[in-house]
Amino acid sequence: MLENKLQLHLAHPFYQEAKEAWEKVRQGQICKGAEKYPEPFTPSSWTNTELVEHAIQENVDQLHYIFGMKERMDYQHNYILSLLRENKELKEKLIRYES
Repeated sequence: MLENKLQLHLAHPFYQEAKEAWEKVRQGQICKGAEKYPEPFTPSSWTNTELVEHAIQENVDQLHYIFGMKERMDYQHNYILSLLRENKELKEKLIRYES
């Protein structure tokens, strides 16, 4: 039963599109790494501290992007709400004007 549900979810177009987008970004990141580093990522080539510090740096960048997206979405949401209020007010004025 769970296997059927899992397959249903895995086959869902949303998850398929997300997987394709993820794969495209993954390949882009590997390409950037190939340009930047002399060898593919090999954990044994890094110290434990370097691995942790790099992961933390990546997470900080991720948080900045996520926070920026939230800030932009909040602004857009509030702008849409103000447009909807303005539209409602204009409709009410038009109705009064036509009466």
